[in-house]
Amino acid sequence: MRALGGSVIEISATSPNHINAMDMSRDYGETDPIIEKSQFLQSLCEQIIAGHRFAKGQQSIIDRCTENVYRYYQQGNYQGVPPTLADFRDELLKQPEPEAHLLALELELFTRESLNTFAKQTNVNMSNTLVCYDILELGEQLRAIGMLVILDSIINRITANRMKGRETFIFIDEIYRTRRSAA
Repeated sequence: MRALGGSVIEISATSPNHINAMDMSRDYGETDPIIEKSQFLQSLCEQIIAGHRFAKGQQSIIDRCTENVYRYYQQGNYQGVPPTLADFRDELLKQPEPEAHLLALELELFTRESLNTFAKQTNVNMSNTLVCYDILELGEQLRAIGMLVILDSIINRITANRMKGRETFIFIDEIYRTRRSAA
């Protein structure tokens, strides 16, 4: 990848590389970008609270908070700095429902603590013609949400390329690393 001038993005809890799980362009998804991102965040939260079910109303709260954190970014025509998972968690804490605060607590490890690699602004070159996501050091705690964030990043790229009339090719090497280990 490096020999061809591509970007290699090493992703782990200790990597200096970050991909913002909340990155989104105006062309994101097939319909309304906010609805698509809300569905993504529901999936992400579901992975984070794995083994538990959503508390009553939490999906509605996620939807509301998604719209709230993207309001200014959307009004600015998706220009500038997108919100982060940390912003999303802060929005959850502003909600009056105790279910929102429970969800914010579940997200804390992934937004404020040691596994916050997807809660920061993207600091890698995502616009390179060739992009490689190196997940070798992606630990078990981050693997499920890491795969969602990487897939979402790929969707952002595919959508942007489609709008420019460009084809996108995806190659997956060592796909066995993407499955969950049997516990």
